Amino acid sequence: KPQPAARKTGKKVAIVGSGPAGLAAAQQLARAGHEVHVYEKLAKPGGLLVYGIPEFRLPKDIVRREVGNMEKMGVRFETNVVVGRTVTIDELMQEEGFDAVFVALVRAGEQIIVVTRQDDKALDTAAGPLALRAMADLRPGPRHVRNLCGVVVRR
Repeated sequence: KPQPAARKTGKKVAIVGSGPAGLAAAQQLARAGHEVHVYEKLAKPGGLLVYGIPEFRLPKDIVRREVGNMEKMGVRFETNVVVGRTVTIDELMQEEGFDAVFVALVRAGEQIIVVTRQDDKALDTAAGPLALRAMADLRPGPRHVRNLCGVVVRR
C-alpha cells in the first residue's frame, strides 16, 4: 500500500534511472516528504526489474503495482527521457529547480550511484573511486556528509 508522507519538505529530487536503486530511492524520498521525479530512458519504469529479469523469476505485475503505489504517493515517472541528451543535469537543477539529482545507473556490470547537489557539484558513489575516476571533472569537496535513506549525500 502507498505510504504518503505526513508532511512535505518542500525539497525536489530528480532520480535518473528507474531500476532497483532508483525505485528504492524514489519510494524512501517520497515517504520522507520530498517531491520526486524519476527519469527513465526506456518506455517503462523498472529498469533491470522489467527488462533484465525473466517473467518467471519476477512477475512484471509486481513491478507495475509498486510503480503504481509510488505514483499514488506523488512520485512522477517520465519515460523515454535520456538524461544527458534529452535534458542535462544542469538543466534539471537550474531550469527545473531540483535540489538534488540522484543518478542510479548500471554500467559495465557495476552499480554506480551518484548524488550531485546544486551548491557544490559534489559526488558520492556506491562504486567508489572507480566511478569517480570515470567522472574526473567532478570531485567531492570537503563538505559534511549525512545519510539519506542509505545514500550518502553531500550538503
